[in-house]
Amino acid sequence: MQLQKGLERTIMEEEELLKLIAQKWRYRILRELYPNRSSTFTELSDSPHMKEVDIGNLSKYINELSENGVILKQERKNTLPSKIQDLIHSIIEAAKPEEEEPWQPQPDEVKLCLDALKASDTREMREAFLSDLRSMLNSGYWDLQLEAFFDKALGHPDDVEREIMELLNAQPKNREEIEAFLRREKERIYDLVKRPGDISSAAFRMYVDVSKGKEVLDKIEADLQGENAEMVIKAVHGYGWPLYEKFGLDFKKFLFKALKHEKEPVRSLALEIMKTISQSRP
Repeated sequence: MQLQKGLERTIMEEEELLKLIAQKWRYRILRELYPNRSSTFTELSDSPHMKEVDIGNLSKYINELSENGVILKQERKNTLPSKIQDLIHSIIEAAKPEEEEPWQPQPDEVKLCLDALKASDTREMREAFLSDLRSMLNSGYWDLQLEAFFDKALGHPDDVEREIMELLNAQPKNREEIEAFLRREKERIYDLVKRPGDISSAAFRMYVDVSKGKEVLDKIEADLQGENAEMVIKAVHGYGWPLYEKFGLDFKKFLFKALKHEKEPVRSLALEIMKTISQSRP
């Protein structure tokens, strides 16, 4: 009898817990933390999935979940306790919609896109197929057509800077093949750093991503002594803190040399980079 009452109480408690978890905003909070994320209140409120809930209600929902043992609050961080992760896992898995197959372009679509970009008969055509190219690259699709197109583009970038920018700024779901191409072409990508405009900083960021060891430092230190010093320090300017995080004292030694440069614009940008590093430290 006592055992039966205990089981009934447990079932009732679980039913109440399920009702609480199933409510829209509580569920979204759990989705943000699932399976083992640790987030502050601010991080949760900044999530794109939580934009529609006001701060006061979000705080109330988090407190309710905490009071019911659904989340743990430790040192300003909210996490899911391991003891109920299985329960939450079941709810989340049951609530998941069936995932659709991600879109992938067909080879004929790629050919049409590249042919249109080569022709660029009108401004509208060019803009339309630049957008199409962006979608293709972001899908992670890569084939010999794209490889040949960008191989030629990197060799003669004057009329295809926008297309190259799409490649440099792509964020594909699966970047293995695209990244392999970029690694092979990293020297020509670095040549783009010396060109005026936005392509310089985009190319520098990509070169940092695909290079190894101290290749980046070797490149910029060599260029600091030549006619491209100002162009290169401009590209470095937008990447100061990541470079300091990656190379520490060695990057500071580069800036030390830049601060003694004969050209005032180089010294001025090096000073701004040093200030950025100082202000970015935790």
